[in-house]
Amino acid sequence: MRWPLVRKTLRDHWKPTVAWAVGLIVMGAAELWAYTFMSKAGPGAQQFIESFPESMRKMFRMDEYFSGPGFLGTELYSFMVELAFIAIGASFGAAATAGEEDRGTADLLFCLPLTRTGILLSKMLALAIAEMAVAVAFVSFLWLAMPLAKMQASIANVAVATMNCVLLGMFCAGVAYVIGAYSGMRGAALGASIGVAIVYFLV
Repeated sequence: MRWPLVRKTLRDHWKPTVAWAVGLIVMGAAELWAYTFMSKAGPGAQQFIESFPESMRKMFRMDEYFSGPGFLGTELYSFMVELAFIAIGASFGAAATAGEEDRGTADLLFCLPLTRTGILLSKMLALAIAEMAVAVAFVSFLWLAMPLAKMQASIANVAVATMNCVLLGMFCAGVAYVIGAYSGMRGAALGASIGVAIVYFLV
């Protein structure tokens, strides 16, 4: 593992990484703004939630929708936050192997005085750093913004939920790494990681 390669990988991906971080923060701000209105909703809103099928309420954790944790679980952590970290992981994973082949830089990369395992571990470390940076930015935003929205939720639990999303993104990145290294096709790597994510959501 070599830090120059880690830094180069982070430089290559800093724009989409920052874009995902900003997107998550904007989305979180919009949801917290909506929560300030939803928390004041009357019995009619609760009846609206109860009108959904029980299976849907369980899938999206809607039974405690008007509590802070229930709202975050339904609106953010049931789909959108996970999707963001999956997208970061899949893009890193596909670019790490098949992306180098597409750009014609694979031969140059493998001429470096590094083992192939060292190259892949360096790129995986860069992904972990990028995902953790996005996670820290998002959790820090929620920590600062939840009191403003008068939302009561444990920031420790929010951090744990976000870390689960990071691990999911790392897993999908691993799938993209393997498929990309085997096929040399970035589209196949992205498709495989997205397919795994779809199976995860269905299960």
